[in-house]
Amino acid sequence: ISMHTNLDAAEGGVNDTLAHTLGLEDIGAFENPLSMGRIGFIRPACSLADFLPKVYRLLGVSFLRYIDGKRPVSKVAVGSGNCSELWKFALAAGCDTFVSGDFKYGQLQPASEIGLNIIDAGHFATENVICKPLAKLISNAFPSLDVSVSERHKDCIRLYTE
Repeated sequence: ISMHTNLDAAEGGVNDTLAHTLGLEDIGAFENPLSMGRIGFIRPACSLADFLPKVYRLLGVSFLRYIDGKRPVSKVAVGSGNCSELWKFALAAGCDTFVSGDFKYGQLQPASEIGLNIIDAGHFATENVICKPLAKLISNAFPSLDVSVSERHKDCIRLYTE
């Protein structure tokens, strides 16, 4: 049984966990055709330059791609995995920042012109946040089971640098 998309959208699922991991407050639904993602607030508002290292550290990534929309980070939309196509809905909802993964250049370039901060934290990192909470939930529900999160489970994407 695979409940991948259901877990993304479910209360307490991937997107709720992603929003909480990033320290968002007053988290609510992100209205869009896929009913995916969440919107919350960073309090107090901060600069993108201050928010980026926080995202980097909290998600445990080796890189972030971003667009500086020249706005402070306050109202943030998140969409785990490949929700990058929802950036227009984040903008329409009044968000100044959108965190997701798998952005294409054609999505990033227009966002930079209209003042939306975008943080591409990668598909893996924006979904992997659910693994430990899900293991804990399963372990609590079935105390006789030995539940653990694989230590070999890693992002398949590697970076080459010279």
